[in-house]
Amino acid sequence: HCQELAPQFRRAALAFENQASQEEGSDKVLFHAVDCDQQKSLCQHVGVNGYPSVRLYRPSDAYEEIYNGEHTPEALEQWVHSVRNSKVVRLSSCEFAAKVQNDNALGWVVDFSAGAWCGPCTMLQPALRQVAEELDGAARVAVVDCDRYRALCEAQGVTASPALKYYAPYGPSTGQSIGSESSARVDHGTVLLLWAQGLAVGLKTRAADSLPSGSYKSKSEL
Repeated sequence: HCQELAPQFRRAALAFENQASQEEGSDKVLFHAVDCDQQKSLCQHVGVNGYPSVRLYRPSDAYEEIYNGEHTPEALEQWVHSVRNSKVVRLSSCEFAAKVQNDNALGWVVDFSAGAWCGPCTMLQPALRQVAEELDGAARVAVVDCDRYRALCEAQGVTASPALKYYAPYGPSTGQSIGSESSARVDHGTVLLLWAQGLAVGLKTRAADSLPSGSYKSKSEL
């Protein structure tokens, strides 16, 4: 598999090199190959346990993502572009408090994830990117790394990753769970459905809270 990927990897690298030469001022995407037979300690340090393993690193926010797609230059190019242009926000503990819990304009779909070692977490990322595109303007989508911000995740009642929660405007600070702990196996359509269900719960809660005490009546009472 490593030998089969090598020429496709080189073609993708050449394509990005040509793009960079034509687009002045654009950030370059650098392609590098690491021989894990020669660099065993490095590969172990970053958690590589299967080969070949293609990863994208963004030094600006210490972010990495593992590629799980087809071994073609076109698929690799599309994946890199989707990650670079993603509308998914990665939040620290402080940013979570400031943006999610105090944002009264839009709701947030938050994936409480883990590092690259978590296969289900990695598998969920493409669906989250697509959801972020489709919800643009209606809700924001974010990821919290529970390896780095364990206290925050525990405070939000997260016991396993990945875990999806929806935080409605004016809603409870702990959010509304919108999936089971096996959420990584859902596609983007299912995530959208879960978001809609979470939104409905948040709107009902907000409507009930806005009514004067004792004014709400159920259908059975009418």
